[in-house]
Amino acid sequence: MTFYFYTKHRKACKKITKALEDNGHTCNTYINSDEFYKSILKIKTCPDLLLIDYLTYDHSIFNIYRYMHDIGCSIPLLFYNSPFPKDADSRLKYWIMALNLHYGHIGSLDIDSLFPPLKTIAETIEAHSTKAHISLDRISRTSGFSKDEKDRTQHEALLAVYKKQLSASIFSVFEILFTNEGRAVSIPELQQLLRKRGVCAKEGTIYSAISRLRTYLDEKTSEIHILKAKEGYKLFINAETTNTIL
Repeated sequence: MTFYFYTKHRKACKKITKALEDNGHTCNTYINSDEFYKSILKIKTCPDLLLIDYLTYDHSIFNIYRYMHDIGCSIPLLFYNSPFPKDADSRLKYWIMALNLHYGHIGSLDIDSLFPPLKTIAETIEAHSTKAHISLDRISRTSGFSKDEKDRTQHEALLAVYKKQLSASIFSVFEILFTNEGRAVSIPELQQLLRKRGVCAKEGTIYSAISRLRTYLDEKTSEIHILKAKEGYKLFINAETTNTIL
């Protein structure tokens, strides 16, 4: 398989690309954004996956997934050093969810084929020798909020931002999923929690609200996702988002 990297950390990428190349894959690394975008737009044979340094963008104002869609690029993309996961297994699961979220509608997406090289990348990133070269020190690696007063204040402030931007009905669904971050909330449970707020909603109404909410979040930020799970819907948020959105 072929992988394109866009990074500011060549030493880290060198270790990752070597691990991939040792397994028979081909890797191209770019440190210039213009060269990177030109290469993916002009190339005749597309790479199987784009891997981008999380720190190359201000995620509060730029949604890379939306941008790629706008320029007509459907090549699957991931942030190789996304700060969400805590270990290689969690990182791998998060990547698979992200790929399904953004590219699940593409018939050519082959998750099974991508799984082995993604596992190699995740394990290489978590290796002590690689971590030293990936600048994640200014990004919180803890998903969600701690229980101290500062984080509770940030939590409330972020909800206040979305309360102003969303309709009352959609915000109620967002607040429930947000409060239960990382946990699957079923439609019946959403109905029950909404009733406690004085809102009686049919299943179809909730599905519609979630659909509109996911569309809104995709356009607003690449750091908050609502994913469909077997048990219901899960909201994932990067802890740093509280600082970038506010």
